[in-house]
This record gives sequence, structure tokens and C-alpha cells, in this order.
Amino acid sequence: MTIYTCKMCGGQLKNEPGTSICTCDYCSTRQTLPLIDDDQAANMINRANHFRQLGDFDKAADTYTRLIAADDGNGADPDLYWSLVLCRYGIEYVNDPVTNRWIATCHRMQYYSILDDPDYRKAVNKADPLRRAYYEQEAEYIAQIQKRILEIAEREEPFDIFLCYKETDAEGNRTQDSVLAQEMYYQLEKEGFKVFFSRITLEGKLGTEYEPYIFAALHSAKTMVVIGTDPSYFEAVWVRNEWSRYLSIMQEEGLRSLIVAYKDMNPYDIPDALSMYPAQDMGKLGFLQDLVRGIRKLAHKEEKLADRGRARETIVITENSNVDPLLKRVEMFLEDGDFTSAAEYCEKALDILPECAQAYRYLVMAKHKFKTVEQFEKEGLNEAVMADNDFRRMIRFSDEATVAHYNDLFYSKMYGESVERQSELEAIEVTDGAVRSEEWLALNKCFRNMEEYKDSKQRADDTKERAIERGIAELNADLHKLILPFEFRAFYEKRSEIENLLGKSRMLEAVGSADPNVVYENAKKHGNGSSSHSLLEAARIFAVLGDYKDSYYRMIECATLAIYNEATQKMAACAAASTFPRQHRPLRS
Repeated sequence: MTIYTCKMCGGQLKNEPGTSICTCDYCSTRQTLPLIDDDQAANMINRANHFRQLGDFDKAADTYTRLIAADDGNGADPDLYWSLVLCRYGIEYVNDPVTNRWIATCHRMQYYSILDDPDYRKAVNKADPLRRAYYEQEAEYIAQIQKRILEIAEREEPFDIFLCYKETDAEGNRTQDSVLAQEMYYQLEKEGFKVFFSRITLEGKLGTEYEPYIFAALHSAKTMVVIGTDPSYFEAVWVRNEWSRYLSIMQEEGLRSLIVAYKDMNPYDIPDALSMYPAQDMGKLGFLQDLVRGIRKLAHKEEKLADRGRARETIVITENSNVDPLLKRVEMFLEDGDFTSAAEYCEKALDILPECAQAYRYLVMAKHKFKTVEQFEKEGLNEAVMADNDFRRMIRFSDEATVAHYNDLFYSKMYGESVERQSELEAIEVTDGAVRSEEWLALNKCFRNMEEYKDSKQRADDTKERAIERGIAELNADLHKLILPFEFRAFYEKRSEIENLLGKSRMLEAVGSADPNVVYENAKKHGNGSSSHSLLEAARIFAVLGDYKDSYYRMIECATLAIYNEATQKMAACAAASTFPRQHRPLRS
């Protein structure tokens, strides 16, 4: 039997062959399993899981990627895609001492939702119903974490420089790198830069709250300085986590720079990924002056600070300051495709008028390489752009009419595509009924995301009803395949109990509470039972709750387990009495 380790605590899992869901004996956490009967692949998966638990998400992701590639990306197990998603978002499971539950924490925040991640969609599409329900429930929870992180990050002031270094050594003592970074912090602050230095910037914040501030700083800082006095410190898990994320941001957004600052080591020992960037020896006389000069040159900071100084000396800046000439230059740069200069002049305009919505719009256009407003509004209003901090600031400082205009532009496209997709699915159902429940659920989510727009709320209700109907039909088809070969036709008639689940509209009154959470917890208690009666009772209650939390999938799970358990008992009884139908009787040696 292939052995896998727990994704949460690292303990050894006891799983039966063919089981896609199991519970860890050590941390009592329910989780998914890959259905891969290969010891070598299992060892690689366990090793990758170990790296992820240590926070080395890059190494873990590399292993999962190689396993997926080995299957040519076609027959890969869905759990590999799910594990790759956990690495991409830096998901670590930590034990909550209050509830004694293992909860997800995010160490690699992304602007786009996990629910829109392509590998997550592959995992969901390839998974069996039980694993699919688990993935969707976990992803919804992680999406809520993302939302909270973004809300905190949005309130943070932008940084000019991010100092990346190792704070403590293996014995827990402060490193020389930390001392050097603090000296650098004070000098750079004195020069007029706003610097992110975790020892001071994160002082007083809980460890679980670090990610929103690190995320905000990484995305706002125009320069990162990576500090190291030992080659191993550059590769330390959380140090690498910061500079590798910043390199990804540089590739996506541009207009940023990275400098390596080393001491008491050979520069050839700097990691290959950092070796192509400017490096300075901290042991040389005048290092800090050279560093400041280099940062100003790379980030155009010298010109900005000079502009601010002249402004303070000559005029008082007010909200009515005229930035039109600068914005005219920006328009010309954009038309010529000179996005670097356009972004630079947007920053100049914002130095004068920080709440200029037009400057933020042009800045977003420069970052995403749109030459005209018309092109931007026609092609650029996607999830990535709308998650951009500068786009959010543009909306924040715009008047109500402009906000309404952009909301309409964004939702009209989404609404049109969703309505078109609904028509396609309805046409398919009229001809051959071959639309799976997850397609209706995906469409339902789109309409729920824009419930206030036109008739989206009604369409959300319609697609939800279609999804539940199809889900029950698919469940019945699966039960038919399971039971019919053993000719348990009388038992198969239990399908009527499943089909009647949606008809229990007065179940809330019978339960005795109108609070959906109380009803949900009551259903979970029934679902923890082992008898078919208890499981079917749980399924009925979950059906009444509809899309409350994960009720829909728990309904299917409980109903399936109830019928599967009874079928298994009947098959065991037949085997004991040697009453299998002739065509299915075991061969004798």
C-alpha cells in the first residue's frame, strides 16, 4: 500500500487503496489524497509536501510540476494540481490553539483570486465529487483570506525600498545581516526614502499578520536590496521567498530594480537568479553613499526629491495645482508607446497632486501597455487590472459618474459572456442533456459575483437550481453503475429518496430553528453517524440549506455514503452466502 504524509502536520496517513479522502490520526484533519499507486511518485510527493511545510514553496512547486509533466499534463492526478496551487499561494497549515483546528495561512499573496487560478480549475475539473467538494471549500476559505489581506494592504502607505535579509541564525541569535540592514535603514531614511525593514516596520504585529504588510511593501517598493554575509543566507527559506516574489513582480510590472549587497564572501557565490543584478560590497569604504546614488539613479528618485525640494522652496502645493502639462506629455508618450517615460511623468504629476485620478489611469495604462483610453476600456478591464493598486486609487479618487462608468464597462462584458454561456448550456440540455453540474455551478458563481447588475440575481437562482438538478442526476447515474451489476434492483429504488431531497422545504420548521448555522451544525452531527438512516437524514437537511457554506456537496456526500454503505453490506452478505450472480462469482483456484 502506498504511504502518504499529512498535508497539515506531516504525520503518516493510513489510507485504503482507491481512497481519495482520509482523516489523519495525528491531527484529526480531513484531507484529499492522490490516487497514484507508485512508491517512487509517492516519495516525491511526500518530499514536496515536506518542503511546503518548511515554507520552501519553490522547491515543492518544482517537484509537483515535474510530476505533472511526467504525465504529459493529461492524466495527472488532480491532487498534484491542488498541491501546486498551495505552493503558488504559500499556503501553510497551522494549529489554532483555541479551536485545536489546523487552518490555512497565506504566505504568498496574489492579486488574482485562487478561484480563478488555472491549476485550481484543473484540479476541480479532474477530481471526483468528494475531492472536488473539498477543493472548492478550501479555496473559498483561502479566497476570504486573500480578501482580508488585500483590505489591509490597500491601507498601507507605499515604500520606496524593501530590505531583504536573514534576521536570525540557526541558534535564534540575531545575524550580522540584520545589524547591517538596520544601519542601512537609518541612512536611507535620513536620505528621504521610505524603507521597509521588517525588524522595525513589523514591530508589534503578530506573526500571522505579517503577510498583508510584506505583500503591500513588495508591490509598492521600487527597489529591493538583498543583503547577505553568507551564501546560505541568500537561500534561507523566507529570504528566498521575498526576493523570488520580487523578481516575479519585476517581470510582470517592470519599472523596478534590485541590488545585491554582500560582505565577507565571494560574489560568485551569490545565487544564479540574483547574479545578473548590480552587486555592491558592503565592506568597501563609501558603500552607503554609492548605494544611495545607485538607488536614486535606478528609481529616478534623485529627480523626484529635487522636484519636491524646489516645490517646498517656491510655492505651496494645493489641490488646484495645474498638472495638465504633465498629463499632456503622458498622453504623447502613451501614443508613441514610450511607456517608461509615461509612467515617470505620471509619478511627477502625482508628486504635485497625489489624488489625481487621471494620472492613476494613465499610470495603469503605462504599466499594462495600452496606448489609448479607448483601447484600455475595450481590452484592459480584466481581473488583473482591476486588482492593481493604482487602478483602485483611480476609482477611489474619481467622481461617482466615472466609477459607475467603469463598473458598467466591467460588468457588461462579464454579464454578456455569462448570458451567452447560459444560452449555450440551455441549448445543449435541450438536445442531449450533456451539461455537467460543475458547469452550472461555475456560471452560478459568475452571476452571484454581480447580483446587483441587471437580472443577475434571478439568473444566479436559475443556474443554482439547474446545478442541483444535474448533481442529483449525476449521483443517480453513478449509483446505477455501482449497484446494477450486482442486480440489487430493489435497493436501487432508494434513488427516489435522493430525488425527494429538494422537496423537504419545511425541514427548517421540523429542525426547530431558523438559524442556518444551527441547522448546518445539526446536519453535520447526523453526517458523523455511520448508519444509512443518519446519513440520509443529514443529506435531507443539507438539501434544505442549498448553497449555505458547502451544504450542496455535503448533501451529495452523505447520500452517496449512505447508499454505498448499504450496498457494501449487501455485497458482503452475498459473498458470505455465495449468492453472487453467476457472471460476477469469484473464480476458484
